[in-house]
Amino acid sequence: MRFTQLLPLALLIAAIVTLTAGGIAINFNHQKESEAARLNSIVESKARQIADWLNERRGDARFIQESYLATEIGSNIAKTPVLNSNLIALLKAFARDNAFQSIRLLTAQGESIWSSVNLPVDTQLLTAIQECIEEQRIRIYGPYRDAQGNLHLDFITPLPIREQQPNLVIVLHSNPVAYLYPTLQNWPVPSATGEILLVRREGNEFIALNNLHHQPDSALTLNLSSTLLNFVAAQIPIAAQLPSNAIEGIDYRGKSVMSVGLMVPDTDWLLIAKRDLSEIDSEVISNVIWISLVGLLALLMTVTGAFLLRQREQLEIAESVHDAQLARLKVLNLLADEIAQRRALIEQSRDGILVFDMDHRVIEGNQRMADMLGCTTQELIGMRSWEMDAVMSEEMIRENFNPFPHHGFVFETRHRRCDGSEYPVEVSASSVLWGEQNFVLCICRDITERKQIELQLAQERAHLEDRVNERTAELHQQSQELRAIIDNIPHMIWLKDVKGRFLVVNQTMANVVGGAVQDLLGQTDFDLWPMELAKRYRADDRAVIAIRQQMTLDEPILHGTEIVISETFKAPVLDAAGNVLGTVGFSRDVSAAKELERVREQAREAAESANRAKSAFLANMSHEIRTPMNAIVGLTYLLQRSNMMPEQVARLDKIAVAAQHLLLIINDILDLSKIEAERLELEQTDFALTDILDHTRSLITDQAQLKGLTVTADAGDVPNWLHGDPTRLRQSLLNFASNAVKFTTSGGVHLRCYLIKDETLTAQQLKVRFEVNDTGIGIAPEELPRLFTPFGQADVSTTRKHGGTGLGLAITRRLAQLMGGDAGVETALGYGSTFWFTATLQRGKSGAIPTPAATSQLTSELELRQSCAGARVLLAEDNAVNREVALELLDAVALVAEVAENGAKRWRWRPVGITTSC
Repeated sequence: MRFTQLLPLALLIAAIVTLTAGGIAINFNHQKESEAARLNSIVESKARQIADWLNERRGDARFIQESYLATEIGSNIAKTPVLNSNLIALLKAFARDNAFQSIRLLTAQGESIWSSVNLPVDTQLLTAIQECIEEQRIRIYGPYRDAQGNLHLDFITPLPIREQQPNLVIVLHSNPVAYLYPTLQNWPVPSATGEILLVRREGNEFIALNNLHHQPDSALTLNLSSTLLNFVAAQIPIAAQLPSNAIEGIDYRGKSVMSVGLMVPDTDWLLIAKRDLSEIDSEVISNVIWISLVGLLALLMTVTGAFLLRQREQLEIAESVHDAQLARLKVLNLLADEIAQRRALIEQSRDGILVFDMDHRVIEGNQRMADMLGCTTQELIGMRSWEMDAVMSEEMIRENFNPFPHHGFVFETRHRRCDGSEYPVEVSASSVLWGEQNFVLCICRDITERKQIELQLAQERAHLEDRVNERTAELHQQSQELRAIIDNIPHMIWLKDVKGRFLVVNQTMANVVGGAVQDLLGQTDFDLWPMELAKRYRADDRAVIAIRQQMTLDEPILHGTEIVISETFKAPVLDAAGNVLGTVGFSRDVSAAKELERVREQAREAAESANRAKSAFLANMSHEIRTPMNAIVGLTYLLQRSNMMPEQVARLDKIAVAAQHLLLIINDILDLSKIEAERLELEQTDFALTDILDHTRSLITDQAQLKGLTVTADAGDVPNWLHGDPTRLRQSLLNFASNAVKFTTSGGVHLRCYLIKDETLTAQQLKVRFEVNDTGIGIAPEELPRLFTPFGQADVSTTRKHGGTGLGLAITRRLAQLMGGDAGVETALGYGSTFWFTATLQRGKSGAIPTPAATSQLTSELELRQSCAGARVLLAEDNAVNREVALELLDAVALVAEVAENGAKRWRWRPVGITTSC
């Protein structure tokens, strides 16, 4: 064969080989891309599962950190270094219910206070504990192996730091084998080599945190150092939220793998999903084989064709007589191929294609055009152009397209389908020469969707124009409204540029100046005001511009012929870049306001005077009411001592309780009125703090025991001997304690006090905080502002259910303020309350007479009879009923009473020299 004949064959063979190799390469690349996407999905899913599990564990740790149990542990450790059995039981129950392997309570130095498992504290865990306490946040430590080789993952939880309490942490041990490792070992799709690695970088190496698929029991015992791990880690920052790109390399077994890595959120763990390249490539081997077979078959056919061509040439040489017939046959074959190729191109077009002869008859059309018209290709052939055009008639087409222009053009029309429906179409028509005949080639495109989009755009454009017009009208209306508002404000308003020229003024300013608004625009202060005032106004404007802050100052304004002092507000006007554009001002006449302030001051003084008069009246009335109430209480007591029927005794008991309750209310009213009238004087004496705490606790113990409540008292770091008013301290503490018992149904009431640092106090002065903590119903936040006001309670229903007047808390706050302190509450609805008050006291001297604790009345009477029988007593009482009650009580304890009806008669009484031991 000649070279010119071998060249096409060589090129064809090269093309077949290239296509075969390209197909194989494409299959391999596609398989790797699919595998990379799968690895991405797997590593993201596993990282999300691990992060969710860690967040759930952190939530359990945060729960115990913020719970009441943490407070109880701190209080227990502050008193004794040993954890009580109740708290141990609660810790064990918490660990069991939340699937923790064990739990430990440690100090900041790593000392174990209590632990459910005997494990040493290594240096790294101690460092993690100290960082956790310093940062006051939950930390994850591990995974790690203990001395016995057991795996642990610790959640270190710092307890809240409180005064005089050691820094404590709770270490929650979780077994990674229970959830973490099974999650990593589960490969979501069938694979023989798919594996997930969880590693952590330590220097230049990586330590395996989980058991490897090909090396069992390798967690935390195998250090990995491979180029693959370094490449994966280099692509992922610590805080990255997206996986790395797929990387091919050599793994710890020396196998070629594809891997994808992702950092587990909020950890230093690197999660890697990998799969052997050999397994990945094996999945496309079958496709490669088929492609290779197809390529070989094409090569075989090509070689066979070349061989046949050679044989045909030889046959042509041997049969030269048939050259003409063979040449004609070849031409016919080529023509058939060309027709087939053109038919294939026409059929593959997304547009409809028509060929018309010069009589406007379709001689050729593709399937797409038949589908557009809703007919078959056989029905399409022979159709006239006006039969499918719904706009132009036969006369119009023959007139405009006969003869057909030689240059092509594009136009839009509407075609009619065979079912009678119409659709818009864009036609690109051109004249073509086929053989020796002229034909018209039309490419038709259905533009229904485009027309709909154009219609929508036109509608949107019209709607946008309407909205612009409406917005313009609204802005104009707002401008007019703003102008009306400014003009109707009865104060001067203006806007100036940096040179002091007026840009905007309102009608009020124009009236003050005596001109029209438009006349003032563009003028300066020197054009409107006297020179002295204009200089002052300009100086104030420059000061505002210089400091770039607003100013409020008093400026004299000339109203006609009178100078009026006005309050003027000036501020700089800044653009988006912070440059000063000018100043804005507002000025109002404050002469009436100053006069109103003077009148209000007089009214306030009158109200305070009336309030003092009211308080004095309440004090006097409370005293007048308390005198007969004492008589009622005394007579009731005398009747109770006499022989009475059981029914009468029960009624007398109710009278006594009601009278005592009313007497307490009167005493509260008297105390409040004395405080408001500034007539309450505080006692200053030495007293023992423990006596006050014990006395308060003894008064509420009986009522607390009836409800099953515990009552505790803790003096804290406060010195026992203090100097102040013990009566008012006891009254304030009792008010809080009584309320705590009243509103608590289960749990207990705790009385506490401790010192508060105050740099303003002298060496002898102490700021003491008294607290009453309960586990009661708590108080809603919206009710707190009313608590410490006179007669204020959290709820009207509170009075109906628990009783009380609402004076106790108000009196306690007033007493605390008189003692140099204050009162308040820390509460949450459903979680109990802590009522507190502070007082400034002095250090006392030991040896003072202690405050007596509550004793029974019968014991007191017995002591008086034994030690003071026959002693003479002066009784000065101006109320006859009270004198009768007092004489009966004194006679009951064998005392001899001398009666004086008033203070004047008291001085005429002289003792007769009788001495007793009482």
